[in-house]
Amino acid sequence: GANFIYNSLQVQLRKQMAKGGLISASYTWSKARTDASTYSEQPLNSYNARADWGPSNYNRNQIFVFSYVYPLPFWQNGQEWYKKVLGGWQVSGITQIQSGLPVNVTLQGDVAGIGITGTDRPNISGSVYQSGGGTQFLNPAAFATPPLGTFGNLGRNAIFGPGTNNWDASLQKGFPLGERVHLDFRAEFYDFPNHLSYSSISTTVGSSNFGQVTGATDPRTLEFALRLSF
Repeated sequence: GANFIYNSLQVQLRKQMAKGGLISASYTWSKARTDASTYSEQPLNSYNARADWGPSNYNRNQIFVFSYVYPLPFWQNGQEWYKKVLGGWQVSGITQIQSGLPVNVTLQGDVAGIGITGTDRPNISGSVYQSGGGTQFLNPAAFATPPLGTFGNLGRNAIFGPGTNNWDASLQKGFPLGERVHLDFRAEFYDFPNHLSYSSISTTVGSSNFGQVTGATDPRTLEFALRLSF
C-alpha cells in the first residue's frame, strides 16, 4: 500500500523542413511524489509513513530535449567528383538537458534504534550544497547525527543531485554504386563536446568521501559504420 502522485507540464514544438529537414524541441516540468519508489520498500518509521513522503527516486523536475535532422544544402546534385564526395551529407543529433535525480542521505549504524542499520536520516542546518564547485557536491557541515533514539529532520529524497546534459550527433551520406548497389556511411559522435556530467555522489554521512562525486557520464565516443545494400 503506497501512494503516488505525478503532475507535469509537457510542451513540444515540431517543424518539418523542406527537403527532409526536421527540428523538434520538447520540455517537461514535472514532479513525481510517493512514499515508496520500489516494490516492497519499507518506511523508516512504521508509525509515521507520511515521513517518507517525497520525490520518487526516479523524479526529474525538468527535462529539455532538442533533436534535428538537417540535409546539407550544397552540392546535392552534380557529376563533378568534389560534388559527389562533399555534397549530399546529412547532419542529425539529439541534445538532452535534465535536472538531477533525488538522493537519499543516510547515517551509518542504527541511531533511531529500530533494528535496521544504514537507513536513518540526519538533521540538517544551513545550505546542503558545497559552494565553490569541484567534486565536493554536498556540504558535510550541514549534516548532523540526531540524538540516539530519534529520527533526523531530513526528508526522504529531499536533496537533488547534479543535473546532466548530453549531446549526440551523427553525419551520414549515401553513395550509389550502380543501379542495384548502394553504400551508406555513418559517423556517430556520442557526447561530442566531451562534456562529462556528474552521475552519482556518496550519500552516507560519516564516510570518508561523503558528499563527493563518485561517478560521471562517459567521455566522447566515436562510432563509424559502412552498410552495403544490393
